[in-house]
Amino acid sequence: MSLSPHQVLARLADNERTKAQEALASLGRQRQVLQQRRGEVEVAMQQLLVQRDATLKAGTEASMLLMMEVAKREQQLYLLQIESEMNELYESEAALIRDWVAANQKHDSHDKMQQTLDKKVLKAKDVHSQKQMDDIFAAKYAGEGSAHE
Repeated sequence: MSLSPHQVLARLADNERTKAQEALASLGRQRQVLQQRRGEVEVAMQQLLVQRDATLKAGTEASMLLMMEVAKREQQLYLLQIESEMNELYESEAALIRDWVAANQKHDSHDKMQQTLDKKVLKAKDVHSQKQMDDIFAAKYAGEGSAHE
C-alpha cells in the first residue's frame, strides 16, 4: 500500500522531530559536562583564594603571591571560556527547540489532514455501501410487489 502525500510529509516531520530530540539530548549531555567543569573551576578558584589568604598571613614572599594571582587569573579566564561555551550551547538548544516545535506542528498538521482525508474516504465508502444496500432492498421489494399483483 502506498502512502499518501500527507503520510509522507508527516513521517518526514517526525524524522525532523526525532533528529531535533537526539540533538537536544546531546546538547544536554554537553551542558552537564560544562556545568561540571565550571564547578571544578569554581572550587579551584576558591582553593586558590584560601591559599592566598594563608600565604598572606604567613608573610611569604611576593613572588609566591604573584604566582597565585596568575593562577587565579588563569582560572578566571577558563571560567569565562566555559561561560562562553555555555551561552553558545543555550543558543543551539533554543534553535533546536524552535526546529522541534516547527517539525511537531508540521507533523500534527499533516496527520490531521490525513485523518480528514481518511474520514472522507470512509464516509464515501459508507455512502456507497448504503446506496448498494438501498438498491438491493428496493429491487427485492419491487420484485415482491410485482409478484403479489
